[in-house]
Amino acid sequence: MALYSYDSETKEDYYITRVYKALECSTYIPDQNGICGCGRDRFKHKNPEPAQDILEWDVKTCTERIDTNAYGSIDFLRIEADLLPKYLRFSYDTPVKEVSVLLREKWSLPKPYLIMSIIGGLADLIREDDDKILTTESGARLERIDQMKYISTIQEGLVDAAVSTQAWIFTSGLDNGVSKLVGEACKKKRTFKQTIPTIGIASWGCIRNADKLISVDGKGCFPARYEVTPTTRLRGLKGLDTNHTAFLFPDCGTYRNYHMSKISSFKIDLEKQLRRDIDSNLITIFIEGGLSSLVEAASRIRNKIAIVVMRGTGRAADLIGYARDMYKFYHEDINNKELRDTVLEEFYKTFPSTEDKTLSQKALEAVFKIISNDYLVTVWDRDKSEGIEIDKAVLMGLINSLSDAECVIPNSNDTSYRTTTSPQTSSSSSSSSSSSSSSSSSSDDSSSDDSSVRARPKRKPSSGKNQQYKTYKKEKSTDCDSALIPLL
Repeated sequence: MALYSYDSETKEDYYITRVYKALECSTYIPDQNGICGCGRDRFKHKNPEPAQDILEWDVKTCTERIDTNAYGSIDFLRIEADLLPKYLRFSYDTPVKEVSVLLREKWSLPKPYLIMSIIGGLADLIREDDDKILTTESGARLERIDQMKYISTIQEGLVDAAVSTQAWIFTSGLDNGVSKLVGEACKKKRTFKQTIPTIGIASWGCIRNADKLISVDGKGCFPARYEVTPTTRLRGLKGLDTNHTAFLFPDCGTYRNYHMSKISSFKIDLEKQLRRDIDSNLITIFIEGGLSSLVEAASRIRNKIAIVVMRGTGRAADLIGYARDMYKFYHEDINNKELRDTVLEEFYKTFPSTEDKTLSQKALEAVFKIISNDYLVTVWDRDKSEGIEIDKAVLMGLINSLSDAECVIPNSNDTSYRTTTSPQTSSSSSSSSSSSSSSSSSSDDSSSDDSSVRARPKRKPSSGKNQQYKTYKKEKSTDCDSALIPLL
């Protein structure tokens, strides 16, 4: 049975083409090889004559908006699928409010209590059944098997966290690296009654065989016939992972360009919009990653989005774990010269050579930004986490980040709304209750003047029979077990 599929209707077509637009290059500005600034050659332009009065290509001045011609559902050919994922191409500057409406109302995705965004790398991971791991060196073989077990642990932990919190998962949706691993893990948990919404968000210009997703008549594809060809490697292009349930393709008007900064900003804005619309919690899972991942993580920290770092996966994730240890060793003094020198040395060991010096400097600054906001960062290390499972670490990261808010966790065994304090504060709550009434007016005045702290509003009871949950008051704690016992 195909889940999340829908039929083409005149009313639906009208809504899609009226609200969502695509971008096409309208100004051909070639380089010495005849390639336009948009990444396409002259024959891909309506007007192939080079522009005379414009020297540099810019997405705002060199593109035109057209009704989106790529939306509908996808049939992955030669792949046995139990769903037809929806997809949409739209301009990268589309108001995120409209995209929120699309996900919640038009695509009818189930309401989440947590939005889990996966960032990082592990690009082109060699699977355990790949011929490349067959080696005569037993040590290398054992190391590879150990790595795959670690990856399997991460997959299972993330899926368990998603199931227990009724989460949406955001990835790049591409057929490689961490998005592929997450897609595979979610598919294993998929049943007729339970599907984890796994939403891929990637630049339209980096999708391989994107022309297969375009409808000739502009009325959408129901479904589009998309063939997965993993053996084909085109520079700057990637195929789609067949295990995702939906795809969003922000269009930046270019070809063979990932537009990391634009896509990152769009994802953060969308997550914040969803938090406002449905009062959902946000968290980021950081796995391996490179320089761009560090910059994105710092941007999420600035937007008060918690991050759980999977230490041991390599590169940027391990660097953050190390830098955080040093930050605590030097008494959390971010200006300490020895701290900065130590982190700088480790940074260049992790990324010994890079051509983009600007990006390298931004990434280095991002490391210090991340570790200096310790309450938003949770590091999970399989060798040092003392039996704490990944799903518990994810919830702990969420709890630690909500210092002045309430964390909403679904609970199928409870039909009421209750506020439960952590064990650390339960003993003091009764003693403070007697004085709370006398000081309520003064506390209200002081809280209203403090605009720097934004408390999340409490949920109102839902009329739906299946939307049952508890409300838990967050208390920052390093005691994972005691803090999470009420939640799991």
